Amino acid sequence: MKISFFPALWSGPGSCNSLHRESNSLALAGCFLRLVLGIAVLICAGCGRSGSVPSGKHLPEFFGVFAWDQKTMAPMQKLESSPREQNLPPDASFVIYDRKIAHSTEPADIIELFERRFIRSEVEQIKQSKDSAVIAVHVRAPQKQFACFDRTTLQFMPLANNPEMLLAKPSQPLAPGYYSLFFGGQAYAFSVGVNGEPSENAREAKPMDEYFITLGSDIGLPFS
Repeated sequence: MKISFFPALWSGPGSCNSLHRESNSLALAGCFLRLVLGIAVLICAGCGRSGSVPSGKHLPEFFGVFAWDQKTMAPMQKLESSPREQNLPPDASFVIYDRKIAHSTEPADIIELFERRFIRSEVEQIKQSKDSAVIAVHVRAPQKQFACFDRTTLQFMPLANNPEMLLAKPSQPLAPGYYSLFFGGQAYAFSVGVNGEPSENAREAKPMDEYFITLGSDIGLPFS
């Protein structure tokens, strides 16, 4: 039996500060001020995003998956067919024009965005049993080039009153790196802030080693 895993990627919870109020009146005043500031931030954010929604001549005329960089609409290339990475700005959005959109109740179930990491090597750890010590380690070239980590939250918006067209916008600007957008059983590759393939830019691709555990029964070793 083979067990595949990657080193865990975890971000701990942020710290929270509690504020003590000396009186109820001060507490109410503080809440009101935060409410006003929150409304102002939302209004400003909405103003900043208003120009980023494609319309009119920028909308696609045929089915497909497209990248919107605030100025132009470009068809995205499938991962296995693209000779080079599409390089997009951090605030890029995506337009999906497909009949599946009209029949989906939850866009997040069929449209996903992940950061793509370059796999540097495969590390096989051989053990006699699941709980025993490692008795041998083999390092070899990877069988696959990429692995996906860190799903990015997308916000969705209908376009042009068309039930088959949807705008998918990352909830925050994308950090430099390599990404895959998944839709309809296909992966669409692109990069942000870097040029070339991940294998040519291993540092920017945040290379990972993929680890395997092979138990003794798979290679003829007796269990302890």
